[in-house]
Amino acid sequence: MKDIHVEGIVLSGENMINFGNFGVSEKQKVNDFTLANDTYSLRTYNQATKLEKNDQLAFETVPGTAVHKFYKKNKDYLEFTVYGSASTIITVGLEPSTLYRIKTGKDSTGMESNSSGKVKFSVDLSSGKPVEVTIERLDKAE
Repeated sequence: MKDIHVEGIVLSGENMINFGNFGVSEKQKVNDFTLANDTYSLRTYNQATKLEKNDQLAFETVPGTAVHKFYKKNKDYLEFTVYGSASTIITVGLEPSTLYRIKTGKDSTGMESNSSGKVKFSVDLSSGKPVEVTIERLDKAE
């Protein structure tokens, strides 16, 4: 299988970012790049991919992945396509104590973010096929 990665680690478009490289064994970093008035930092290699936004966790996978079309339409909706070579744990930073619908491929589940706003779920990338993920805010948890 040909490794899917983003040349130069980070590419950005209007409200969208492509990042990550699971095909390298040494950590690659891009610090302090700006997109839509937010500052991002990225670390990626075959063991983990981590994206921070304004010094807060935005996205992390273990093991590392490549992410295409990471697009936050608004505070209530996020979508992206993730590529990798193994079963992967994904952590996304969202709003604290909030209900979300997380769709990974054809599967969909409801999940509440923890008190720090993180949700954690897994996707199976061992087939070598990318998985499309959407995260949609349902309502504030009580």
